[in-house]
Parts: sequence; C-alpha cells; structure tokens
Amino acid sequence: MEEQTLKKNQFYKDKIVSVLVTECQDGYCQGNSKEMKLTKFLGDKSLLGKIVQVKINNPERWILFGEMV
Repeated sequence: MEEQTLKKNQFYKDKIVSVLVTECQDGYCQGNSKEMKLTKFLGDKSLLGKIVQVKINNPERWILFGEMV
C-alpha cells in the first residue's frame, strides 16, 4: 500500500493545490488539500483557517511538501 500511495502522490509534483490551514507550529503550517491530501509548507499562525495555494515540490507517501504561492 505504501508504494502505491507514493506512486499516486507523484501526480501532484509541481502542481498547485488549495489547502485549508488547520495547524501551524515551528514555522510550518499544514492542512488538507481539497483532494484530502495532507500538505505541509512554511508559514505562520496568521494563516490558520485560511485557504492558501501551495505548489507541491516534494510529494511523499503520506504528506505533500510544498511552498505557498
């Protein structure tokens, strides 16, 4: 299952996804994309509760890492 998940998440590489920010800690924010993918990126607590655009540059098995655009 882990290999399949990693393979499927590669689809998101260099794509921009909308993320509802639900948590911020130690300079990073995270939340779920509209595709229900856990996404993590640099940010601060002012983003909590907001929907932001994130470009995915490192899709892992269980989380997509990116940067806010």
